[in-house]
Amino acid sequence: MTDSADRPKPPAPLLRHGTRPSAALRILYLCHRVPYPPDKGERIRAFHQIRALSRRHRVSLFTLADSAVPDLRPLEEMCERVEVFNLNRPAAYLRSALSVWRRRPLTLSFFESAELKTRLQALAKSERFDVVVVYSSAMAPYADALPGVPAVLDMVDVDSAKWAQYSSFAKRPMRPVYALEARRLQAYEASLVDRFQRVVLVTDGEARTLRSFAPEARPESIPNGVDFDFFRALDLPKAELPTLVFTGQMDYFANIDGVCHFAREVFPRLRARYPDLQFAVVG
Repeated sequence: MTDSADRPKPPAPLLRHGTRPSAALRILYLCHRVPYPPDKGERIRAFHQIRALSRRHRVSLFTLADSAVPDLRPLEEMCERVEVFNLNRPAAYLRSALSVWRRRPLTLSFFESAELKTRLQALAKSERFDVVVVYSSAMAPYADALPGVPAVLDMVDVDSAKWAQYSSFAKRPMRPVYALEARRLQAYEASLVDRFQRVVLVTDGEARTLRSFAPEARPESIPNGVDFDFFRALDLPKAELPTLVFTGQMDYFANIDGVCHFAREVFPRLRARYPDLQFAVVG
């Protein structure tokens, strides 16, 4: 146990929106889940993007929520406004199931919100934005509500590739469903490269994956960084034996696959050199 004063604190907002220069861009930021607290991959990247943009620009955040809405004050301190549109999760799953016959990706049906679409259409008539930032391909359809406004899509990663992996390793009844979603989502992702002024991915590897089925794509790679203020070293007792730690969400296929591969293929070689080496999975 450590004293709470010794634990890293969540990143604090940088400044109130009223202090930004008058020449700042007006940015509409759309994301599929509330980007707070920044304690999970999709929320961490979105939160820090908003935090960085809010230093110099005026950000309006519009986000969906398919679970309990957290304290919004940290986001409200960074943004001009924050509007959350709730998704009923059982209804979202039902829409996804029905979309098998609608010939559209299940993902788009899950994150479909008539309320958000109507709100954005009304906003387009009453206000002017300089750019729309769309976080994840699931939110790409909402950019159509603001025609004529330059739009940037941060796909983060190529979701269709993950569904293809699921189809290879999932239990047999779900394999054809995942394979169908992979095919539909890949076709949809390919269609996005001409609809956005810029498409962003998290690694060069993801960019290559996109270009493998959308050769006309010219994606930018913006990797994740590390917040050294948050991840500062703590003055804690060290483990008695040398220890490697993997931390992550352990109901996620990619993490499970990575840990199993490391445990089978890599760790025994390290253990042969360092007999006392321990491997801990925390998640």
